[in-house]
Order: sequence, then C-alpha cells, then structure tokens
Amino acid sequence: MDADGLATVVSETDDSLSVAPRPVAQAHVSILATFNEDRQAQNTLTPGRYTTDWAQGRREDRAALRGQWEMTIHAQDQPTIYSLRTVDGGALSWYALREQLTFDVAVDGAQQLGFGNIADWKAPLIFNSWSYEDLRTRPVPARQPSIRGGVPNRDEGTD
Repeated sequence: MDADGLATVVSETDDSLSVAPRPVAQAHVSILATFNEDRQAQNTLTPGRYTTDWAQGRREDRAALRGQWEMTIHAQDQPTIYSLRTVDGGALSWYALREQLTFDVAVDGAQQLGFGNIADWKAPLIFNSWSYEDLRTRPVPARQPSIRGGVPNRDEGTD
C-alpha cells in the first residue's frame, strides 16, 4: 500500500514476484492450448477447475473424437493485465484469455459432429463476465489459497 493506504499497481513483468503476472497468463494459455502437456506451465500454476481440470476434460473430448475429428485449441492471452500489490508482497492480477476450438474432419464419412447437451460436456464451459461491482462484492475465501511458485490459485474456493 502507498502512504495513503491505497493499493499499488504491479507491473506485468514485476521480477520481485516468484512469477510475474504476464508469465502467469501465458502459462494459463499454454495449459489450455496444449491440453496440459506443457511441463513448465504445470510448474507455474496450481491445478484447478479452469486450468488443469478444463484441459483434462478437453483431452477426454479429443480422445472420444479420435479417428473421426481432429480438435485443436488456439488460445492467447489478451494485452491488458491489471495487478495490485497484496499486503504480503504478492499480487492479485486480472487478465483475460481468448480461446478458439477448431474441429476438422479426420476421415471421409465421419459421423456428424454434434455438441448435444452442454451439461454433459467433460470440461466446464467458461462464460464469465465480471463488472467492477461483481469483483468488489465477491466474498473472499476464509481459508488460505494454494500456492505454487508464490502465485495464489484463484480457482479454489471461488465458485
């Protein structure tokens, strides 16, 4: 905090952190795009619902389509990251990812691709949009967050 008790901004490349905000966003992108096969990204983020669980569900979906369809994922982090210093010297960051799933026919005569009931999908679909008001009034978990590399796991305790 600054002298007036206000939060201070953290650069997306701040090297005082175990992992700066930009590499965290990039690791998240890599986990999604590689179906969680990037070891470096695995060492950056703690497993959770919107990272490794999502990638596992998509890997299962891809396996179910094998031989009929090829599924690829293109993911990218967005240019703007907002980060504030926490009282313990860490940072709380907000970032956005863009993701596109592509399905290509693997063989002639492939079965028609249908998405059925979205509730039956293996991985959670994430359609999140938060306003400042949502973030300001969202309850803070009562327990300590999981940490790997000094980065809190935002997925735990915040359904």
